[in-house]
Amino acid sequence: MGLFARRTPNETALTELLDRDLTRLFGLAMSMTGNRYDAEDLVQETLAKVIDKWDQVDASTNPGAYVRRMLANTYISQRRRFASHEVVSDDAVSGGLRAVPDPQERLVDRDLLRSMVTTLPRQQRVIVALRYYEDQSVKEVAQIMEISEAAVRSSCHKALTSLRERARSQPGVTQPQVRGA
Repeated sequence: MGLFARRTPNETALTELLDRDLTRLFGLAMSMTGNRYDAEDLVQETLAKVIDKWDQVDASTNPGAYVRRMLANTYISQRRRFASHEVVSDDAVSGGLRAVPDPQERLVDRDLLRSMVTTLPRQQRVIVALRYYEDQSVKEVAQIMEISEAAVRSSCHKALTSLRERARSQPGVTQPQVRGA
């Protein structure tokens, strides 16, 4: 049996969308949540919403972007819901950080970067994930997030500034030379 209780003409389009975009959705969810289990939950919850709202998704001009927006909205809603219940200790914040093994390479360790990205405010984290993980243009991110291009650029600037400041405070991490920044 397929995704729907009865076979519908839309099931084929939904299956094609999932075949094409599921890996990207999971990667985007990983970049937002910072861990596999939360990413799996986020994708699962989003896909349940996609199936429920399939007629709207299918009618959109860009179903992939529509689903990414649903994922971002679901993430933001989850974080809002859980924010009042979470208690973060110093151990939890600093426990996942480690020094970069070779500062001569002038690269920030991916795990360190991921942990730093997870400390960004929700909207900045979503925009950074869409812009740099998904490699979306400013215009595409603005359309997905339903905000202005200026707001995307501003959020990216603030997020990258914050990440640079956090990276500078990490022992053994040197800053790469960024042209035009």
